[in-house]
Amino acid sequence: MKSIGRLVGLYVVLLAAFTVSIIAVHAIPTSMVRENVSRSADIIEEEGIFRKILGFELFKIDNMTDCMMLNMNVNADSREPVKSAMLNEFAKDYSGRQGYFGMARATKHLAENGRESMPEQVGYGRYWHGYQLLLRPLLVFFDYAQIRIINFFCLFSLTVLVSVMMYRRYHWAYAAGLLVSLAVINFPIVPFAIQFSTCFYIAFLSMFAVMRFPALTKNVENSLMTFFVIGALTGFMDFLTTPQLTLGLPLLLCLIDLNDFKRWHYIICVGVSWLSGYALLWASKWLVAYLLTGINIFQSAVDSIELRVSNTVVVGGNAISMEELYEKTSRQLFNIVSPSIILAVLGIIIILGILHIVFRWKASQQYGYLLLVAGIVPVWYIFLKNHSLQHIFFTWRALLLSIYSVLLFVYFTIQPEKENE
Repeated sequence: MKSIGRLVGLYVVLLAAFTVSIIAVHAIPTSMVRENVSRSADIIEEEGIFRKILGFELFKIDNMTDCMMLNMNVNADSREPVKSAMLNEFAKDYSGRQGYFGMARATKHLAENGRESMPEQVGYGRYWHGYQLLLRPLLVFFDYAQIRIINFFCLFSLTVLVSVMMYRRYHWAYAAGLLVSLAVINFPIVPFAIQFSTCFYIAFLSMFAVMRFPALTKNVENSLMTFFVIGALTGFMDFLTTPQLTLGLPLLLCLIDLNDFKRWHYIICVGVSWLSGYALLWASKWLVAYLLTGINIFQSAVDSIELRVSNTVVVGGNAISMEELYEKTSRQLFNIVSPSIILAVLGIIIILGILHIVFRWKASQQYGYLLLVAGIVPVWYIFLKNHSLQHIFFTWRALLLSIYSVLLFVYFTIQPEKENE
């Protein structure tokens, strides 16, 4: 009961802090960001709205969403910071495919001619857009290229810091496994896009916090509070990119020193707490926006939820079912690789996995919690199947958590029995 009371109090504090801070940052005069937004739009226009590295779809950089974020900045009316912060409107060029391929041109036009020059506005108020707390002040002094450099330096420095702390405090495998997993998901591309970076910052800062300040997770009650805050910050800052990382990566560190039974109980408790913070604070934005502006964004949010859990995706501007997409991609894949080869490889992997668990049964029981953590990502994919597949070029990086957890499981379960006692 005491824990529930503390969580309710924490919820109220966070909601007030999110509301005040997002309004405050929108009070920064829009005139102060126009020049850098204009230069930034030129940079994005030159690179292309969807830039593919090495021509590979999963290495695509989402310049479009970053440009939309810039668009919201220059479209915001700083004379009405409450309305701007709650409705998060942007303007786009409707002449292009879905309007998004003209985002850079529309953003430059806004920066040079003002909001009144593009009366057609699109509301994006179902998100908090908490990243603006950093992006808007940065745009006063820097353009997009310069912000990218800052982002590279900060994100890589944080990665090194967390890795070194893990190496010194825990087994070297935790640091090595993280670095290998980051390489697999092509982490160097992440800082190229601001929206790619938010969950990595939250995850790494959370990992730093639980290592530097053990009191945050010294017992279940403190852990519930800590992960409630992490979930809330994720919903505040993120665009549904890789939120699973902000739960799973710090969670792995918290599980190291627990015994087998407590680990499974701990995962469930803090998972529910993280999800509560994530969902409650996110949904609260819709109520706050209505109370402060009188404009109802609930229907937009509900429509978006229905879409993201639906069984359809948009390909080439046309909505098709998951089954149609599967058939289409299967035919293309089978033209390159024989179905029998694919089935054989999958079969071998499954058999080897089962044999490994059977022959290393005692160790597998001890470290089985790592497979539970690895399962967070596929469960999320199944639940939000539309979003996960529609935006696979960035949602796939959440597999970092699964890869990392499986690597740790394999490593620790192949050690001599005495090291698992």
